[in-house]
Amino acid sequence: MIANSGLSSYDLYGVLGSGVQCNCYVSASFLAMNQDLWDSLSDSQQRAIERLSGRAVSLAAAGAYDAASSAVDERYPQAGINKVVLDDAELAAWREATQSVVDRWIGRHAADFPAREMYNRMLELAAE
Repeated sequence: MIANSGLSSYDLYGVLGSGVQCNCYVSASFLAMNQDLWDSLSDSQQRAIERLSGRAVSLAAAGAYDAASSAVDERYPQAGINKVVLDDAELAAWREATQSVVDRWIGRHAADFPAREMYNRMLELAAE
């Protein structure tokens, strides 16, 4: 599975005959820092990081991704790629079938960081 933008990034137009659009791709990114390191930064350093991260930067990145995705949508027909869009029932079945991947990822990382909480928060943000 690859997001729309991956078709351009990896120039896959010549090798794909069809694709499935599930609207289920999320580019999850987290900015994490050790609390002691954060506390050691000056107020101006902390403000700079806060200014260059967070929701504003996330929305700017989302806008760039949306533009790239739209450009790819325009090239599907030119490249002869048949795009299939999953309906709600098909997407629900896909999510059920792939839930074990999520569960394994959470289980593998739960001891290292709050994996379930991070995953759930990503879902919340994606729904906005």
